[in-house]
Amino acid sequence: MERIKNKIAVFLEALATLHEGISLFDKYEDIFSRKATLENEQLFKAMRDSAIQRFEYCADLFWKIVKIYLEDIEKIHLSINSPRAILREAVIARLLSELEGDECIDMVEARNKTSHTYQEVMAEEIVHEVPQYYELMKIITERVQGNIEKK
Repeated sequence: MERIKNKIAVFLEALATLHEGISLFDKYEDIFSRKATLENEQLFKAMRDSAIQRFEYCADLFWKIVKIYLEDIEKIHLSINSPRAILREAVIARLLSELEGDECIDMVEARNKTSHTYQEVMAEEIVHEVPQYYELMKIITERVQGNIEKK
């Protein structure tokens, strides 16, 4: 049980950086929309890319926490290491609802797009989805913590 608690603590620190990245992106998006200078555009893009990078490492840590939870707390033997397969197992184990499972898989797909194929248009789309993914990860992590406390 100590392993998952430590992993969650690390994840929550990472999630806090994502929250900060989202806030900074929103701030610079507003500044750029009011005053579109070259410098503001550069700052806006840097904040966007920072938020996306933070999202990437949070998404990676998130599915790994789900895997550890299923193995260590629910005692489910998993011989798989794919994020999508782990998230499907979490739905079967009723840690995630069907809708949450679909949203988590969408999140993994968005994460893969950002790290494997960088395109400006795609970055603009995904960065605006990141706040919903942040909330999803936060809610599910709180559920995991509650379930751990009950065990």
